[in-house]
Amino acid sequence: MVTRRLLLTKYPKLEAIVYGLELNVEHTIALSRENSITTKVRLFDSNHMPGSVMLLFEGYFGRYLHTGDMRFNLKMI
Repeated sequence: MVTRRLLLTKYPKLEAIVYGLELNVEHTIALSRENSITTKVRLFDSNHMPGSVMLLFEGYFGRYLHTGDMRFNLKMI
């Protein structure tokens, strides 16, 4: 929600399309159009900078904690 507020301070016209997910609450996200495949995600404050979060994904693939820190490489595709 902090990131949403910061974004809307600079770009108020985005209010209709930008929404935020609450911290420390489990959210279910559909991964298919039919909603037959879903994943759960929970956001945790990463205490890095305002609005920064870690994302914990849980689903058919197991658990994955995304800290936001990575170095992309074309070989990853």
